[in-house]
Amino acid sequence: MKNPNIHTKLVALLFLLFIIPHVTVQAELHDNRPVNRQTIIKKKLGKAKELIQANDVATAQRLIQDVLRLDPNNAEALSLSTGVTEYCNNPKNFEVIDFHRAREAGTTAAMEAFLRKYPSGKYRQEAILCLEDSALWHKAKSTNTIEAYDEYLNTSKAKAYIREANVARYNLQEQSDWEKCKNSNDPKLLNRFAVKYLTSTHHDEACSLYHIANGDIFYENEEYELALNEYLMADSILSLPDVYNVRVNQLRRLQIKKSESPEELKAYLASLSKDDSDYPYISNRLATILARNLNASSTESDYEEALSYAWDSDVVKFVKKEIKRAQKEKKESQ
Repeated sequence: MKNPNIHTKLVALLFLLFIIPHVTVQAELHDNRPVNRQTIIKKKLGKAKELIQANDVATAQRLIQDVLRLDPNNAEALSLSTGVTEYCNNPKNFEVIDFHRAREAGTTAAMEAFLRKYPSGKYRQEAILCLEDSALWHKAKSTNTIEAYDEYLNTSKAKAYIREANVARYNLQEQSDWEKCKNSNDPKLLNRFAVKYLTSTHHDEACSLYHIANGDIFYENEEYELALNEYLMADSILSLPDVYNVRVNQLRRLQIKKSESPEELKAYLASLSKDDSDYPYISNRLATILARNLNASSTESDYEEALSYAWDSDVVKFVKKEIKRAQKEKKESQ
């Protein structure tokens, strides 16, 4: 029986790929192995079929063997393996198999050895392009600049390293953009970087610096509440530098000084020593607010509390006046 030619053999092999149904043995229905094993098998078989269509049967056979190690009785893998083995044993297919092996090796020596073995073969031109591509790639890689990778992408015909070139170019561009914006204190530049490079190792730092830059603008415009909010957002991403911790504490003090909340003022006052320059102001403010809040329902305890925080004589007078008012309201309501 004659061996079919390469095209007839491939057609027969592809016929096997698509007419043989995927067989699931009964034992698999009760398989307790991880579910993702079947996913792995499916992906490897799918990739093997693609490689067979591309004449790269050597790589396909390795994937098929991977499947058989996972599932020795896999009918589809066994059928593919038989077809590939027959294909590989056909002398007419040796050249294409050797070409794919040389290309997979990815070395100049392997491709030069292929050309010496098949100096006038049908893959001669492809092999030459692979050598040219390899030379261009190694030149770009050794130079390691954006311009060098652009030259490779624009010049190479084979572009076997297109993914590697794009990744390397992207990383260099990212680092270049980071160097431009990291010390700029420019919220627009920092925001642009954070949006563009979502997976960057500098992403969190860019977001933090973005809020710091916004905070600085608000601070310079004396919009202190907005500035504090931005600094706190920055701190929630990465710890603020010490110089900004000092500023945040100052802004918090400023914010609390304007507070109308007795609870917030009491908490802040409790954190201060009586020698602190803020203590008299906060104590007087708390006394004033408590006094203003007195009403017909207030008790002696409420009066005493308001009076206890009065620091200056003028505030003492004001609190006593408010106590009399509240007492009068209580009397009138009875």
